[in-house]
Order: sequence, then structure tokens, then C-alpha cells
Amino acid sequence: MSSINVIQKDCSKVHMRANYFDTLITDPPYGLGFMGKDWDYGVPGVRFWKRFLKWCKPGATALVFGGTRTHHRLMCAMEDAGWEIRDCMMWLYGSGFPKSLDISKAIDKKSGAKRKIIAPKPYTSDKSIQGNSYGKGGYERVQEYYTAPATNLAQLWNGYGTALKPAWEPIIVAMKPLDGTFAHNAEKHGVAGLWIDGGRIGFGDRRMCGTTNRSGETSYVLGKRTETRTQEGRWPANLILDEQVGAGEPWKRYFYCPKASRKERNAGLENMPKKDSMKWSGGSDKMAGIAGTYPDGRPRPKQYQQNNHPTVKPLALMEYLCKLTRTPEGGRVLDPFAGSGTTGLACLKTDRDCTLIEMEEQYCEIIKARVKAMESRCKD
Repeated sequence: MSSINVIQKDCSKVHMRANYFDTLITDPPYGLGFMGKDWDYGVPGVRFWKRFLKWCKPGATALVFGGTRTHHRLMCAMEDAGWEIRDCMMWLYGSGFPKSLDISKAIDKKSGAKRKIIAPKPYTSDKSIQGNSYGKGGYERVQEYYTAPATNLAQLWNGYGTALKPAWEPIIVAMKPLDGTFAHNAEKHGVAGLWIDGGRIGFGDRRMCGTTNRSGETSYVLGKRTETRTQEGRWPANLILDEQVGAGEPWKRYFYCPKASRKERNAGLENMPKKDSMKWSGGSDKMAGIAGTYPDGRPRPKQYQQNNHPTVKPLALMEYLCKLTRTPEGGRVLDPFAGSGTTGLACLKTDRDCTLIEMEEQYCEIIKARVKAMESRCKD
């Protein structure tokens, strides 16, 4: 079984062997001041990526999540540190929640005018409240209401907001410069390129007819276009979908997975106390202004979970990225911004060694419990 090493420390103060890791997979701070978390007040700069570059082998692939507003700074920092930018994957999802200021309400609030309540907002099909992040199990319900503008200016600006609904995140694909060619790098350092066959996508629709050539490839006619498929599946793309977006055609040709459910994120943590993942750790939130409220002043619902890290990535997504970057020998993975440790769980499932670096003690406790539970499941 693969080994997981957890280090509780600021990654900028950790010392590691040079040319040691085969892959870097991480979800660093986006620099948005997300939920007032102290660790999200800046995109990691050049000095971080120089350190990681030194620790990785020539030809090592880096898959790094970023925010739609700040990934350009992340990409420039990586490039300035010496990484070669190879591509940018797009992870699409249908369950994003808009974090927008209601300008009409802000105008009434500024003038001190009280808005008239029209009606309570109804429940959605999953028993949550429209316009709220409430979900079944572990969340505190906060009732939402439709209100009418109280002033003429607020009426004029009724229906205006400040942000679009988030529906995708970029994943920067970078590489430490090669030592010679890909062939020479593979022979000398044991790492080169991506494991295309490991990331191939299943065909899904088997109803289409095709003919097989001498090379074992099958050509299928899709409308006016002909595609060639090998028996292993479709070539992996730089697009990843969640199950809502990827449920129908033509999306079956891309890898898709659901967002991390409460059951998944809390697995193995049953004996740990539930904490409020919406609780602020300090600082001033540029997005919301007042702790415990949305940008327009509405109260935020509390979310009680054992895994109270607010940005848990889906295990299926991280497992896919680990497979896509796996070397013939497995290869060592580095995650210097480990969060609640999903990269480590994915490495256990894909038989890869992993080093997780996380400076927050509470998240390290969560990592160790999740890893222990996953190790037990992998043995069964």
C-alpha cells in the first residue's frame, strides 16, 4: 500500500529533498479572502513555486487549482518561478452558489429605508431554501424572504447584482522543464508526460455501430463526423464536468464527477465533534464585510460538519488527476496546500505515495483521520 506523509507546517518553511517528487497536485489559496479565512489573503507568489520546482523532478507535472478572478496571478507566479505552462483544464459544475450584492437592497439600507416583506422564499426540490446554502443534515436553516424596494432609487436598481453564479474552476497544467527530451527524461528520471490511457473516458453510448480496422481501432459515425476510438476509451480532454453538467449528450465524452457530498467529506470522522464550517477565523472579508452575513446583510446559515474545511474537492476528481499523472512506477505526489487531505485519499486509491503539507492543526487532525479510514477501506 502507498504511504501518506502529513507535515503540519507552513510550506514556505519546510525543507525537502531536491528532485524528489514526480507530481504536484494542489488547491492553493485563491486570494479572495474566502469566508474571512486567514489563509486566503493572497495567491502564493514566486518564492513558493520556486521551492516546489526545486523539490520536483525534471519533467514533473503540476496540476494546480485556481480562482476565476485570480488564476492569472497564480499562472504568472508559476511561470516566473520556472514552471512551463502546458495547458489549463476547466472543471465545470452546476451547483455553484452566486455570491452577489443586491444593489437595490444596499441602496435602501444606505438610506435607512425598511423594505416590505412580500412572501417567504419557497423550498427547492432538495428541501433547501432558494437563495440559501442550506442543505439537509448538518446545516442550520435560515428563512429567506422576497422584499419590495422601499425607495425610488432602489426601485430603479431592482434586479441588479454584482457577480455571476460560479460554474467553473481552472486547473493549471504546468511542467518542470525537461532534462533533454521526453524520451531521455523518462529514461533518466522516470517521469515524462501524462498517462493518457489511465485517463481515458468510457464511451457511454454503446448503441452506435462501427467498423474495426487492422489496428484494433473502431470508427463510429456521429452525425456527419467520424470519430476513431480505441478499445480503452476516448482521449482525456482538458474539460471536466460534475454530474449535473455531464449527465447528457454530448458530454459523455468527458470525465465527470459529483461535488464532494457531506457523506464523502465526513467519512472516517464520525468520532470527531461537528464544527461550523462557515465560522470565520479572523480578518476582514472583502466579499461580505460583516462576519456571519451575506454581502447584502442577510444572515448566513451555519453548517455543522466534522470536516469543517470550506473548500473540499471531490475525491473522484482528485483520483482522476492522480491517475492522469501517474508514472509507470506510481510516483510520489506533493500537495503543499493540503486542506483536509483529499489528495492523499486519492493517492491511496491510485497506489501513489504522497506528502501532504498543511499549516492548520485542526485540518491536520482531519487529514489523519480521513487517511486512516481510507487505509482501512483500501485493505478490505
